[in-house]
This record gives sequence, structure tokens and C-alpha cells, in this order.
Amino acid sequence: MRDFGRKLEAAKRASTAQLLFKCARLLNERAIATLPVADETRPRAAHMALFPHVDLEHGTRLTTLADKLGVSKQAVAQLVDDLEAMGVMARVPDPDDGRAKRVVFTDKGRAAML
Repeated sequence: MRDFGRKLEAAKRASTAQLLFKCARLLNERAIATLPVADETRPRAAHMALFPHVDLEHGTRLTTLADKLGVSKQAVAQLVDDLEAMGVMARVPDPDDGRAKRVVFTDKGRAAML
């Protein structure tokens, strides 16, 4: 059994997917540690789940984020509210649809990502 455990750990270390998962976890931990705290709102993993889905150049609609995360628009709106309070994200008018908003990173948000 011990030999199986060693082989499993060696396979995990050699796995590209495992390395990518580890990188994602480390990036999340770094971003959480560097994000500002506002009004006792602390960043959580749920906040970080939004980051890869927000287009850095044009921003992303709330409905698109909700679809990508498989959650309700209201759930995403709450996360964005939190991130706005932290100064990490902002809502801006969608140039393609006057009724819609896009979520974009603020300068602080971009700095936390880089």
C-alpha cells in the first residue's frame, strides 16, 4: 500500500492538470492576501472564482459571469457588490446595450491580479 501511495504522489507531481490546479490555488491565495479589506468584507474563494471570467480589456456582463459560474445573476451581483466595496471591480455601462452593465477590474484589481 505504501508503494501505491508513493506512485500516486509521483504521478500527481508529474500531472500537468495537478500543477495547474496548484498554480490556481496559489494565485487565489496571493490575490486574497493582497486584496484590500473594506467594511469587514474579506475576499473569499467565491470572489476569486469571478476573476478568470472577467475580460481584462472590455469587462464582462453579470449574466455571462453567472452562466460561466453556474449560479444566479443575483449571486454574482452580491460578489461584485463585495468586490466593488473593496475597490477591486466596478460596473460600467455596456457600450453594446444601454440597459446592461459590464464588470471591469479597477486599477487596484488589476494590481492584485499581477
